[in-house]
Amino acid sequence: MSPTIFIKICMPGDELFADFISASECKPGDIDVNTLLNCVIVYRDNMPVGRSCLYVNSDLHHDGMPVLVFGNFDCINDTAVSSALFGYIEQVAKDKNLQFMIGPMNGSTWNDYRLPITGERSTFTGDLDQPLYYSALLSNAGYTMMHRYYSSVAPIHITEAPCEDTIPVLASEGVTIRGIDVDNYTEELKKIYELCATAFAQNVLFSPIDEATFVNRYLPFRNIITSDLVLLAEQDSEIIAVFFAYPDVQALPEKRVVIKTMARNPHKKVKDLVSTMIKILHKNAVNLEYNEMVHAFMHEENRSRELSLQYEGTVIREYALFIKEVAIG
Repeated sequence: MSPTIFIKICMPGDELFADFISASECKPGDIDVNTLLNCVIVYRDNMPVGRSCLYVNSDLHHDGMPVLVFGNFDCINDTAVSSALFGYIEQVAKDKNLQFMIGPMNGSTWNDYRLPITGERSTFTGDLDQPLYYSALLSNAGYTMMHRYYSSVAPIHITEAPCEDTIPVLASEGVTIRGIDVDNYTEELKKIYELCATAFAQNVLFSPIDEATFVNRYLPFRNIITSDLVLLAEQDSEIIAVFFAYPDVQALPEKRVVIKTMARNPHKKVKDLVSTMIKILHKNAVNLEYNEMVHAFMHEENRSRELSLQYEGTVIREYALFIKEVAIG
């Protein structure tokens, strides 16, 4: 007898929501309730075997058109199950007159998004942990790669002129570079939020985020960061650049550090600022006896990829965000 496949819809707090999070890495806190449309569960013989959240984020567009976003995606390796799930998503897009479906993305790019297309398992702390067959399920459903991303690992060593050569020049422009004040971590995050809101505004698929949500996204790193690995550049009491890195505890006993965020205020043109911060970060990492650095989730067209290659970065994993156009009207 063929298995019975059917779909149910729920929202956080509903009785069915327990089925949504069962056998899944998804937690209620992973769901962007501000843009959530609903959560869908696919059952096979009364067992939950596929799930996704659907989002309508009014700040996200493609070709000037609003989009339907699906995220918090989880599915067994079964095309009948995935077809039921993606079929529902497509029907919602048609019903809402939304021409494009994009995912996986948990509501916005501030949350987890994209999925790995190479590498069987997570390779560093903070890496994605979805199985590779997910990309095949998306391809079978007619999705294509919208954007490609890379994570690289590079050896840590000091190969350039000492950073002291440029620090006096930066100081002459009123720029100082310091480590984050871990004793006032929350207040520091609020300052970094102001920078990131400006620095990322031109990024692909950017949408604004409120300060409290941003701070909550970075609070879990409080227990592993150090002032040597999170560098802030200030000018006139304003943070104009940040390098946010943390120890790769997944790599232990190997000594490796992960760069999570690099941001610079595009309206503050300070020569050699980024290169100087990189040198200081490398110097600090050497002093802490780290020997490798992960450059995480670099967009294929981002300058960070060029910097990674400059520092002998070797790609260790690739990721993609997917898109499908819907016939509407």
